[in-house]
Amino acid sequence: MVEADVLVVADGAQSPTRRRFLPDLVSTYAGYVAWRGTLDEAEAPPELVRFFDDTFTFSEARSAGHILAYFIPGDGADTTPGKRRLNWVWYVGVGEADLPRLLIDRDGRQHHASLPLGGTPDGTTADLRDLARREVHPMLAALVAATRQPFLQTIVDVVPVRTVFGRVCLLGDAAFVVRPHTAGATAKAVRDATTLARALKLADRNVDAGLSSFEETQIEFGRGLVDYVHTTKSHVSPPSIDAAILGASSFRGYCRPPFRASDALGEPAADVAGDRKPNAMIEPFAPASRAISFPVGYHDLHPDISVNFQLNRFYGWVGDDSMLTEMRATVTGVSDYPTFTKIILDLGEKALARRETLKGAYYLRLAEFFLFATDPRKLPTRQRFLDLILDHFQIPSTTYSRIPYGSGWLAAYRLAPARPKGTLVVFGGFDS
Repeated sequence: MVEADVLVVADGAQSPTRRRFLPDLVSTYAGYVAWRGTLDEAEAPPELVRFFDDTFTFSEARSAGHILAYFIPGDGADTTPGKRRLNWVWYVGVGEADLPRLLIDRDGRQHHASLPLGGTPDGTTADLRDLARREVHPMLAALVAATRQPFLQTIVDVVPVRTVFGRVCLLGDAAFVVRPHTAGATAKAVRDATTLARALKLADRNVDAGLSSFEETQIEFGRGLVDYVHTTKSHVSPPSIDAAILGASSFRGYCRPPFRASDALGEPAADVAGDRKPNAMIEPFAPASRAISFPVGYHDLHPDISVNFQLNRFYGWVGDDSMLTEMRATVTGVSDYPTFTKIILDLGEKALARRETLKGAYYLRLAEFFLFATDPRKLPTRQRFLDLILDHFQIPSTTYSRIPYGSGWLAAYRLAPARPKGTLVVFGGFDS
């Protein structure tokens, strides 16, 4: 027997505790599933290893959805080349009426939300491989074909009306479950934990009052996150530009070749199959002493969903509404990359001439994002962006350092307030 003042339950998206306290709460199917798979690097064809190495690769499917792939550590968290794993996730739209048939495993057992590793029937795996050959980039289709045991999970929302039951509180995915496109599962759990700690501390010895305050804050945030997912259309939706009409040099809305960090979207497969590496530099951020606010909302700036996302992303880092007006006036109807990058670079130069440093810098970064690695303008544009940002936020060159990593290095900035309270290490990840 263990006695405690509070039981904090963090038993995941399928939380038995949540089902016990809220037996009538049901998940809401989002209209699509995530097919997943891993492939040991040692078993992967060499051309796949070369293609995916040191990249985060993204491709839209022809009909709808998208697939992404990247390396993860192997057994024992080993990141040694040859001992890693290739990991991929493919978001595929599936009608709710078709789910029960899809969730029958190889032994004929019906599942509710997922098919475990090794449970997918051979016929379903064959159908998935055929679908990949028709829908996604050939290298990603080859990765799916090389994966012996793909597995499946449905994408759902879970929105509870309560998260505290006496002295028991739900935390993380045990409380709210949101779609993966928020990239918020870990952050949500951390926020829950810190909110709980703060509420209990402020309530002093009144534990019940602290839990009540925590629940109110948690529910407000959780519902807001779910609403945000819905309003930004982060579900799997059809693309908007027909690649067959626009041609090879266009924004290829149906089957975009892999997106690689710092490389251009839509680059033909023949140009991306080599050993090119993404730019290793990271972008600095503002010192903690400067308050930053970010805009809220999502705007229709371009008919191609991925280009529209990038335009929204770069606007969001600046928050200057004049960018929305300028981008709508100049790039909404553009359907090829040379014209697009020329316009964005021109917007950047004009902004810098008006001494709008932050806006001009991020226009340059947006253009550089879409420039091919072989373009002689790419690295100078990237360096100019970094110099402008460092100057804008008054970050001295002495804060920059290189951390040895494997056969190379990781770029890092050390930013310290006047009276630091501790050390916080932030690593953006390969897809940030």
